[in-house]
Amino acid sequence: MTAPIATTPSKLSNYLLDPWSTVTVLVPSAAIQVLLHKTVLKDASLRELTLGLTLINTFWFGITLATKFLETPLLANVPSLNEWQKLDVGRHRFSLLNKVEIIGSIIGIDLFCTWTHRILKYDGYVSNLLKVAVIAPIATTAIQTLCILPGVNKRAVKVVKGEQTTRELWEKDPFFLRGHRAYITLETIKLSALAVAGLKFGTMLKN
Repeated sequence: MTAPIATTPSKLSNYLLDPWSTVTVLVPSAAIQVLLHKTVLKDASLRELTLGLTLINTFWFGITLATKFLETPLLANVPSLNEWQKLDVGRHRFSLLNKVEIIGSIIGIDLFCTWTHRILKYDGYVSNLLKVAVIAPIATTAIQTLCILPGVNKRAVKVVKGEQTTRELWEKDPFFLRGHRAYITLETIKLSALAVAGLKFGTMLKN
């Protein structure tokens, strides 16, 4: 394996790889969403809320499909990149995407709770399938953020620094293999749920 090239990390790189950067995204995003809820969502019509839910689920579905199911396998097979370069690029990409998904989760859960309250207020009905489809992407993102990405990133650092090879990780580190399998499984669940939610809310706009 080719030894890593010594470089000075950029400010963006340091931010993305900082474990505490997730908090700096979560807290301000939640605060902004509270403000938006009080000033915008509470006065939004049911159709506007439905449109918002359709857009957030469709956008999230598109990002997940393109970046994780299409680009990632391609990146893993680019012959001009060695193993540590692939891991280094990958951990930056997934850190960025995770932060985007955290923001999407905050917006999505607020929209859905507001929408559900409005539906039930007029004796409407929200199916369990729709509830699961909305909650699943948020739950999977939380699991990935708290349980999988920190451990995988910690091990990826060893490869980037040249202390360990990817083969050694795959063969000798049980968490690395299980973590990747769990991440892929959660992404599959997330993608399926987003598709169901997007289609369900989109269909409602026709009425």
